[in-house]
Amino acid sequence: MPEVVTVSDGTKNLTATYAGDTNFTTSTSTAETHAVASLGVVITKSGSNTDVTEGSGNDTYTINLLTVPSGNVEITITPDAQTDVGNGAGAAKILNFTTVSPQTVTITASDDTTIESDHTGTIAHAITGTVNDTDYPTSMSIASVIADITDNDAGVIITQTNSNATEDGATASVECKAEFDTASKVELIAKADSGSIFDRWSGKDCDTKIFLTSNHTCTAYFNLTPRTLTVDYPENGVITSSPAGIDCGNTSQKCNSEFEGRADISLIATPGIDGDINVPITIIDNDIVDGNQEVILSLGATENTSLIDPDTSILTIVDDDKPDVPMIEIPVDEIATTSISAPTTSTCASANVLKTTCNYGWKNAEDIVIEENGNIGYANIVTDIKNNQGRISNSNISEDVQVTGGILSGYINGANKAGEVVGTVAGKITNNSEVEGSFADVKLAPNTHIIGGILEQRIIGNSEQPAILESLLIRSKAIISNVIIADDVEWEEGVVFGENVSFSIHINYMKTHNIAKLPALGNPIFLKGKTTFAKFTGGASENGDVFKRKRTIKRKSLVTIKSNLLIDVKHIGKQADILVVAIHESKFYMLNSDGKPVIWNGNLDDLIAFQKPEKLAPVEAINIWDAPLDITGSVIVYVGYRLADGKIVYSPEDVIEMDFTD
Repeated sequence: MPEVVTVSDGTKNLTATYAGDTNFTTSTSTAETHAVASLGVVITKSGSNTDVTEGSGNDTYTINLLTVPSGNVEITITPDAQTDVGNGAGAAKILNFTTVSPQTVTITASDDTTIESDHTGTIAHAITGTVNDTDYPTSMSIASVIADITDNDAGVIITQTNSNATEDGATASVECKAEFDTASKVELIAKADSGSIFDRWSGKDCDTKIFLTSNHTCTAYFNLTPRTLTVDYPENGVITSSPAGIDCGNTSQKCNSEFEGRADISLIATPGIDGDINVPITIIDNDIVDGNQEVILSLGATENTSLIDPDTSILTIVDDDKPDVPMIEIPVDEIATTSISAPTTSTCASANVLKTTCNYGWKNAEDIVIEENGNIGYANIVTDIKNNQGRISNSNISEDVQVTGGILSGYINGANKAGEVVGTVAGKITNNSEVEGSFADVKLAPNTHIIGGILEQRIIGNSEQPAILESLLIRSKAIISNVIIADDVEWEEGVVFGENVSFSIHINYMKTHNIAKLPALGNPIFLKGKTTFAKFTGGASENGDVFKRKRTIKRKSLVTIKSNLLIDVKHIGKQADILVVAIHESKFYMLNSDGKPVIWNGNLDDLIAFQKPEKLAPVEAINIWDAPLDITGSVIVYVGYRLADGKIVYSPEDVIEMDFTD
């Protein structure tokens, strides 16, 4: 029998053994060298180039081995973010080969919304997994495929012509230009780099679509985003800042604060008190028999003395008046002195059940129970406090610690030294501080209900069961997420409403008026780009099925389109026009008061109303369309409302999208 030998690329020595018979003995020939075919992986394109278009069409190529492998060969195909080979843009796909038969790979382009013009995508290949045939090792090089991608996003790429910057880098400018046809409508889009934020445009009509009849100049201004400054808590003293923000030490824990980018900040260090303080006390002597009296002297800021007991000294005044005896003349006013030590130790009892006032002096509070008359202050709370019946003030909540119920006042901070939000409050919390106490940098457990007080910095609720905020003030620059805004909540200019912020007035109105929920649309803004507290939902249904924001629909099917406009709370009760605009085959349409589509020329002054409510309800439920549509192609629907002063609120992104097919 001949020996079967697997041969690598190039040449290999083969040794042939011959079986003997009655005339010959078994022998071994000299080694013979034989050349074999090349090994490798072949990529075959469908044409001279690989061409794909965003949003439509695809192209293919094949992969095959040159020789039959002795075992399975695994090849991983890895597209970049611009391309998709079947598992999503940028997601890898694995093919397995046991023969030389080719396998087909289908490429599509990632349909993003970025204006990129025509560009390319790269698909890489590599042998991966267990090596079952040493002729196909993981180190074998396989060619990549370069796909030419046609961009389907309308827009303009502007080229840079020159730039300049100041010596200290505080300001910089870049001049760019592009040419357009006369009478073109051009929209400029300003996108800030990481660490910056777009501020404003200067130049006529630069913040809207420009109708070009001559050369036009626009300037975009960007600012740095706020930066956080953190100082270490001083052992004996106070650190403050100018401008205000840092107030760290003594009874305050505001050791980090956000400041505008490139702001000049001065830190002021004030030494603390070390040693004893002699305080003169004037005792008014009278002739009233009122017994001995105790006076409690508190060392601390006066606004805190009514909230929590700082380090104290008790002065006993002995009454020298006796009953039923003649009154005697008392010498002039007596002067007494006492010494008050600076805060060094806790004044709390050793037991963990607190029934009276307790100052922890910024020490750790562990495994404590606060009863109805218990007060705790200046504590680093390091373990959970459940069913709080008393009051907590001017304290830190440590990482993964949760405080449930009770009354919180003063300054409650849930951030660690790194500025991360780690502490949690839960249950029904009443903040009735008389000195504008606040919560800052805290997480809110599921279904937390906070009543009263002030919220600052980052307040993070639970996304599944948002917290309820009631009768309180939200400070400027606070970032609020996963909460429900209830009655009597005020917020200053500059508050950022993050993800999943809703208003109880919308929720309750939808319940009482049986308004069905619809898919969320993109965040509404004013036409000029300013944010608003409105939220829009909407979608399309085919033949009575579920509503979806984006879907494919068969031509001539029954189409139902609805939208719910959750009106900005500042606009509820005002007169406004409801607007509906659609785009089909690059043409703009607006729905008139009869619900019929009318060609729109793009001029805002000519935009007619779909509905004209006398007063905006908290939620305006709009039935946009309910009939078959005998069309093909893409239809995009925008909704919004126009106030009496002409300002328009609409959702520019994640709108209702339908693709009609035969």
